[in-house]
Amino acid sequence: MSKIQIVAACDDNYVQHLGVMLCSLLENTKQSKDIDINIIDGGILENNRELIFQFIREKYQVDISYLDIDNMIYDKFPISAHFTHTIYYRISIPSLFDNSVDKVIYLDSDMIIKDDISKLWEINISNYYLAAVEALSFTERYADLQMPENSLYFCSGVLVINLQQWRKYNITDKVINFIENNQDKLICWDQDSLNSIICNNWLPLSLKWNQQHYFFQKRFYEEYLTREDFIEAIKNPSIIHYTSSYKPWNYINYHPYKQEYYNYLSLTPWRNFNPKFNFYIDGKRIIKKYCLQYFTNRSQILPSHLKVD
Repeated sequence: MSKIQIVAACDDNYVQHLGVMLCSLLENTKQSKDIDINIIDGGILENNRELIFQFIREKYQVDISYLDIDNMIYDKFPISAHFTHTIYYRISIPSLFDNSVDKVIYLDSDMIIKDDISKLWEINISNYYLAAVEALSFTERYADLQMPENSLYFCSGVLVINLQQWRKYNITDKVINFIENNQDKLICWDQDSLNSIICNNWLPLSLKWNQQHYFFQKRFYEEYLTREDFIEAIKNPSIIHYTSSYKPWNYINYHPYKQEYYNYLSLTPWRNFNPKFNFYIDGKRIIKKYCLQYFTNRSQILPSHLKVD
């Protein structure tokens, strides 16, 4: 078996979380030496580059490389207070590897990997551009994204990418062109565009490979109660994805799997990290929690048999 190629994109703000994600991945992969780590560098300071490099090499004896990208490609694309230009870098992944590499797994940094990543790698995607997990929270914006009605929409945080197919059909240029011409219609800029271009040509994965925060909202539980992979994703996730503002490193955070982050953090050079209270962010989160709980059906109240210990 060829080496498993893992790709992540990161700037200096997310270095700690990238380190924790990689730690969890390597701790839970039996043959971690069969893995290559590739980090698309979105502005990581030299001392932090070296810190991650030494941590991964010395603790796990795994090869790690930093990939440079032409920042000008995405320089004029929209960003926000929560999303930097690194969200677009996954679009350029095929051009960052030579043709001998025909498959990679892309992972966001705000994740904990709880399963052996080789299981994901072994999934056959030869007839697809990529494999991903359906985004159950997608609202019907088919017209804006030029997608047929009732098409499935995926979350771009975990992608098993077929580089051969991607290169053959010039997916990168098509996605960039779609963003350039449809910015006023996009909400999740990179994700929306990938879904539009790759519509109906991707393989849906079990939900456990990208458990997202809204899975714990009561309305989603009630809607997907009969879906076995939804229940499995809640009770036994392979990947915990701390989506939206539900980040375990925030001072106020109610994510049911928050402790998993700190379990792996304790194994890294950032083990002494302690979150600090932010009046604006954490105060707003407290108010939001109780408003959602008492006035809407979006509360994070689940039946007792599904609650995480």
